[in-house]
Amino acid sequence: MKKVLLIFSLFLCVATFTALLPYPCFSRYTNISEKEIFHINNFHETELSASTNQQEQILNLDFSQTNQILPVGSIFEIFDLKTGQSFFAERVGGLYHFDIQPAKIDDANTILQIAQQNNLQEKKAWSWTRHPVLVKINDLTFLPASMAFYPHGYYLRATSTGHFCLHFAGSRMDGTKKVDDAHQKNVAYAKKYGKEFLESF
Repeated sequence: MKKVLLIFSLFLCVATFTALLPYPCFSRYTNISEKEIFHINNFHETELSASTNQQEQILNLDFSQTNQILPVGSIFEIFDLKTGQSFFAERVGGLYHFDIQPAKIDDANTILQIAQQNNLQEKKAWSWTRHPVLVKINDLTFLPASMAFYPHGYYLRATSTGHFCLHFAGSRMDGTKKVDDAHQKNVAYAKKYGKEFLESF
């Protein structure tokens, strides 16, 4: 009888403990953020299959979607299609397009090198000329974009003396609030030739 009472008491204690402190409280997914939820739910079937079946893809999302995927504070890698170089940038602002800054000093130096190579004909480092780039979301997913390699305006980090503008499909200019045709042409170019670039990279 004592054994039965002891077992029942033990079972009651365990049941009470688990009711007050359920398993999820020990899980790292408790109180998961919206950003984490997005990344978990954003896996593609190709990413879950064998590595030989994995393929890089270019997603042509409009600015409203991109704005949600990469909020202010996000850090991501940008590939310049002309030079093949890449650098990491942080989104520091922007309502109609991204305002970005190099994540580290090394990234700032890479941006300068890219700008110098891209603007050889203009014989100056910094230029408002738009250039096609790819923004890396994860190992297999990229977004086509357009960037002007000219630091200007406000800046939040000591990595540069200004921010750079990064445009996506449907993004607009700050002043006119209009879509910039030159940026959109480069976004379309990055979408069309981005896969070819990644295959040769």
